[in-house]
Amino acid sequence: MWSGMKNLISNVAAKNGYVISPTWRLRDYELRQHLISVFTRLDIDCVFDVGANVGQYARFLRSEVGFKGLIVSVEPISAHVEILRSASASDPLWVVEAAALGAATGRLPINVAKAGDLSSFLMPEKSNETGFAELSSAVAVEEVEVHVFDDLLNSVQKRHAARSVYLKLDTQGFDLEVLRGIRDTTPIRALQSEMSLVPIYENMPDYIMALRAFKDRGFVPSAMFPINHTPDGRLMEFDCVMVREGPLGRSGSLEAN
Repeated sequence: MWSGMKNLISNVAAKNGYVISPTWRLRDYELRQHLISVFTRLDIDCVFDVGANVGQYARFLRSEVGFKGLIVSVEPISAHVEILRSASASDPLWVVEAAALGAATGRLPINVAKAGDLSSFLMPEKSNETGFAELSSAVAVEEVEVHVFDDLLNSVQKRHAARSVYLKLDTQGFDLEVLRGIRDTTPIRALQSEMSLVPIYENMPDYIMALRAFKDRGFVPSAMFPINHTPDGRLMEFDCVMVREGPLGRSGSLEAN
């Protein structure tokens, strides 16, 4: 009865231009709505979740966005991979790849942070201007496999349909290295990158460099969503959703900035 009443109230509210939502869903509501629009318009059938951590984004896609296509969670840290494999076990269209993506294939040491979602190939910024210095400090170093996107995509396409790809990047300062490793962006219809105004890591690219790099590859902003603020209230990071600049886009080449 209560479920029926909630649906009735929600439907009445929607018809009058209102949304009824629990407070914990409000933070990602605009991102949810935007992704629904982008995925529908571009007929996205595969999402590469690069820097998947323990699957938060994949669960968001399934439960909030309503995405029913293939999700490829790419995560290098072994403890996180175990959690991902357990979480995805009952979902045949949720694939876990135990690796990182970068500019070239090989192996690299990654700093496993006190807060696991802040683990990075880069060293943490020590000034604590962000308030994250302690959380991003390394408690261990793990050597991990690094692949390039094209090779991983080719491997996935041998097993699954992945014609229209959305590339989500959350690699803690390493997104442009992933971009440098992409030879052909043609299958990527849209993408999402976490960009920084105040650096959490040493020598990480800022949002101006990132926006320029993605534009050089034919992608321009579609929407931006705040993530974190500094203790004094400045915007620190935001998610930028990008789409192709032209109707067909271009593969282009990424020059070092």
